[in-house]
Amino acid sequence: MKVLLLTLFIASCSQLPVEKKKEKKPSPYPRLETGIKRVCGVSQEQDGYEDRYIFDCKEDYSKDSRIFAGYGFRSKPGHPYTSGVRSPYGRGKPARSIDMISRNHSLNETYLYIIDFAGGPDSHDLKSVIFLLPRVELPQVNVAGNEVELTLPTGEKVNFDEESGAIKGGVLKEGPLDLRSDRMKRAEPNVHYAGEFISIRLNHRYEEPTIASDFAEIRQKENRCQVSRGKLFNKDGKLLSKSDDELLEVLNRECPRPFSF
Repeated sequence: MKVLLLTLFIASCSQLPVEKKKEKKPSPYPRLETGIKRVCGVSQEQDGYEDRYIFDCKEDYSKDSRIFAGYGFRSKPGHPYTSGVRSPYGRGKPARSIDMISRNHSLNETYLYIIDFAGGPDSHDLKSVIFLLPRVELPQVNVAGNEVELTLPTGEKVNFDEESGAIKGGVLKEGPLDLRSDRMKRAEPNVHYAGEFISIRLNHRYEEPTIASDFAEIRQKENRCQVSRGKLFNKDGKLLSKSDDELLEVLNRECPRPFSF
C-alpha cells in the first residue's frame, strides 16, 4: 500500500533564458519494503478513529517496533446504517469498517479497505479495496469539534461523526448494508468514492481482493471500465506499477475511454 517529490524540469532553447516549472503530475513512489516476514496488527483508539499499526509477531510488542499502517473508522452506536439493524445471523451485530491503510508510510501501498459485516462468519462478508489516484499526499486526520476529518491520498476530504463513525460529508458516500439472507447475492460494501479523480476497486468474499478478485472496476465520474486484476497486480497482490503515471498508462491501454488526473 514515499514522500512526494516535486520534480523540477528545465525547458531551454538556444536563444531563450532557462525557465523552471513545477511538474504537476506526481513523481514515482518506489515501494518501501518493511523487511517483516510475519506481521500482526494492533489498534490504538483515539477520539473518533483508531491509529492502526503493524509489528513483528516474533518480537515482543513495543512502541519502537510499531510501523504505522493508517487510520480506522468503525460504526458505533448511533450509526444510521448499523444501529438497530437486524442481522440475518440471529444474535449477530451488523457493523461497517473503513480503514485508510498506508503501510510503512508508502503512497504506493495506500488504499481504502472497507467491510460491511452482516454479523456472521467473516468469510460471508465481501471486502473492498479502493486505490485512489493520483496519490499526492499521505493520509492524515484532524479532529475538530465532533467530527474527524480524513485527508485522502488525492488531497480530498472525508468527514466522520466522532461518536457514531458515520460519514458526514466529503468525497466518500455511504448507504444501508446489504443484509439479505443469501450471502452470495449481497452487494459490495455500500461505501463509494464520489470525488473528481480515479478509483480502482476490487471486491472479494474469501481472500484479499488484490489477490483473488477476477477484475478491478475503474471509475472516474461517469467513465467506468473493468480491467483484469492480473494486469494491475502480481500474485502477491502488489501493484505492478511503481508510479501513478505508469498506472494511468495501463488503465488507458486497457479501457476504451481515457482517464486523467
